[in-house]
Amino acid sequence: MLSPLLVLGLTWLIAEFYLFSTVFNALAKRWGEGQALLSMTLSVILSALVGIKLIRAQGVKMLIQTQKRLAQGAPPSEDLLDGVLVALGGLALVVPGYASDILGLIVIVFPFVRRAIARRLSKRFSQGLQQGHFRVYQYSAGVQSPRAGGNSEIIDVDAVEKRDPVQLP
Repeated sequence: MLSPLLVLGLTWLIAEFYLFSTVFNALAKRWGEGQALLSMTLSVILSALVGIKLIRAQGVKMLIQTQKRLAQGAPPSEDLLDGVLVALGGLALVVPGYASDILGLIVIVFPFVRRAIARRLSKRFSQGLQQGHFRVYQYSAGVQSPRAGGNSEIIDVDAVEKRDPVQLP
């Protein structure tokens, strides 16, 4: 039995190959094979550069917004998730291929798409927490303590390397 993730990945690769060959054939008929190859290569490089720029800009923006919300005592969940989705859209632009570029642009350009994805992810995550599929750990003062179930006894151990004493002459 094939996993759904494998099927999705193979389908995505086939779609990318199909789009590449379709675009190449259309450009080759119009400009010739050499010019078509050059323009396709430049478009892939340009989309990757735009994606890298978006990831950097969104990372800084997300960090500033998160710090502001935390300073106000508010949880950064909405801003953080929106920033992560824009960064993932930028990552999709970095990945070579026209299908990933289209998907990345849709996520970046249309905020209602990001909100819909964010609502769906939040709903699935909270359902997973309620059903016990996820565990949330709080990290404070160097000790991890499970907040949602699990063993509450945690033993913090530091490893010490035992060495033979050095003999001085």
